[in-house]
Amino acid sequence: MEDVHIWKGDQARLSSAMLHELLMAMSGRPGDIFCPLPSAAEATTFAVRSDMDILYLPERLALNKLSHLGWVYSQLQAFIARVRAANKHIKEPSDSSLRGHYLQAFASALEGSLQEYERDVCKGEAAVLDPTLSDKPGQIPLAYLASSFSKWELALPALLATCTEIEHGQWKGSTLIDVVYTSARTGIEDVKQLLEPAVKALFRLLWSQVSSWILYGRLIDPHYEFFIEHRFDINKRDNTLLVNEALLPRFIPMDVANNILFIGRAVFISKQMTNTISTGSPRSHMSLPTQLTQQHQKLLVDASKAILTPPFVFLQGVHVIHLHDTFYTIRLSVADWLSQEFLVKDGGIQSYLSVFRSNFLIGDSNLATDLIDFFEERTECQTSPSSEHVSPHFTDYELTDALSQYNTSERSKFSLVNIHPDRNTSSSAESCSFFHLGHHPVRLRYSINWPLFLFITEADIEAFGDMWSFLMLWKAIQRRLTRHWHVRESICDNRDQARDIWRLRNRMVSFLDTFWTYLQMDVVDKQFRVLTEKISPAPPLKRGEPDGDSSMSSDSSTQSFAFEHIESSIGDFLSTVKQASFLHDSPCLESLLKISECCSNFHQHVLLPLNRSNLSEGDMQVDGAASSATSTASRAHATSVSLEGTFLEVTNALFAHLTRMTTKVNDESVNITMVTAAEKLLSRLDCSRWYSVGHQRRT
Repeated sequence: MEDVHIWKGDQARLSSAMLHELLMAMSGRPGDIFCPLPSAAEATTFAVRSDMDILYLPERLALNKLSHLGWVYSQLQAFIARVRAANKHIKEPSDSSLRGHYLQAFASALEGSLQEYERDVCKGEAAVLDPTLSDKPGQIPLAYLASSFSKWELALPALLATCTEIEHGQWKGSTLIDVVYTSARTGIEDVKQLLEPAVKALFRLLWSQVSSWILYGRLIDPHYEFFIEHRFDINKRDNTLLVNEALLPRFIPMDVANNILFIGRAVFISKQMTNTISTGSPRSHMSLPTQLTQQHQKLLVDASKAILTPPFVFLQGVHVIHLHDTFYTIRLSVADWLSQEFLVKDGGIQSYLSVFRSNFLIGDSNLATDLIDFFEERTECQTSPSSEHVSPHFTDYELTDALSQYNTSERSKFSLVNIHPDRNTSSSAESCSFFHLGHHPVRLRYSINWPLFLFITEADIEAFGDMWSFLMLWKAIQRRLTRHWHVRESICDNRDQARDIWRLRNRMVSFLDTFWTYLQMDVVDKQFRVLTEKISPAPPLKRGEPDGDSSMSSDSSTQSFAFEHIESSIGDFLSTVKQASFLHDSPCLESLLKISECCSNFHQHVLLPLNRSNLSEGDMQVDGAASSATSTASRAHATSVSLEGTFLEVTNALFAHLTRMTTKVNDESVNITMVTAAEKLLSRLDCSRWYSVGHQRRT
């Protein structure tokens, strides 16, 4: 090897061989002189071999500084290679954190930025060979190379720090924009210029996903990187579109994300419905008009140009406002179209809510009564007198088959299912399942499709299911006590026994009838009328009537956010109904459930045994049969006496709690809806002053 130094006057220059080795190391290829340290496997830099003691200390430091750039460059290239390797076989499963379109876009942009560094290395090699820079080729000063790569001393480590943050932090999807943009917000202009292409590449990818979702209702997201998420749970029949906040970039506010969700969901569901119509002629009017789509596309293109055109004033406050205005305008347009297609045609929203009122809220009492009678008959057939405490089990198929006997076209979307403890059900669903058939609680569910997705959520369906379960509990008990109303004196030892049983049954039926009337008339019917009035579209103005502000006289002023208004109105309706039914008041709900349990025990242990004795009365000529009937009547009477005391105790506790609630009307911590409900229920329960007078007498 030729000498490292070539002396000329007072200036020391490195030999051409040394400079070639340096430039090779700076291009990420260490050699004999510049080696990975401390070892090839655990290298943290490229540096001059420690045994080369012929270099001066300033030279060694300068060479190590330049060669370290080569190590940083090699790490950046290794990161790009890992990203591409992870995405090479895209259809094969992998647990790599470097998979995804956003990481590929970032790696491609990073590779483009590194091409400038590669050109500088080539320029350095050309300088070594350029005879015009020195009187002898290959003898250029080290300071010349150091000045040529001064911009990369800060830029390359900043790029590597960004890649390390992405890889170790396992950032994915559109949130990569936040990481890269944060790294680019620096006072170092070189770093800013190198990261600007990556930020723009990531933004273009995000914008293409947003445009595809808004214009065509398509979620092209194989790696689950987009902040709009489509969840489907086959067990819960949950088909939900929602905003995944974990993947939402910081420069997109939540209200803008909700607008994007609304627009795309409307287009997605309308296309899905058009493609799945099974009748002879598809309803083409459910697809977004082509002219409207073109208008939306122009708005998106203009917004993208406004954001990307300025030289790195990206994601400033003015751009966030522009985003908000763009998606707000598109949402208004889509909402107007939906209002015309849905609120005006197909019977309007009231037709769907009427079906929910009839089925979920027992507006159609015949359906509820028929179902209860059907299962009661099946239960009596499966349960023998000797095993009266064993409840039969109904499968989901049997439940749905029973419901199908009473189905209309819209009821075909309802289903009855058992709630098993081992299933993945929400806690709210388990805690609010009051109605039981056999061993498991039973719930009514509804399969949501177009256009109910637009304003009814899965949470709303669960709330409707809670109310159905609660109402069916009381309807079933009321029906059972009404069916077994006849207690014959002939099977009791004396008339007093029959009178005691009859008195308790009348008290229970009176309470059940009063509470059922309260639930249906004072709660459900009243709140349903309020809901109907709130969501009814405003009547059109007659010709000649003033329309007020002309800028707000279009359909968008009254119906542009009709679906958002409908969704919130339905949520308020369900919340008020549940509060007025005392489902949110633990002491009151506990008392009500104890009353229902007491009434059920009275039916199970008093009325049913007496009813069986009534049926066998024709055989009472036999002394054994008559003796058995008398024994049954005695046991039933003793049970009724015990249950009467329990019934009076729990009803008085309920009355006392309701009375205490009405005295807290000025307490800000008490819900006024529940106070009003307590006053109304008290007025119905105590219309004969039986509870209040009895309470005063007992105190």
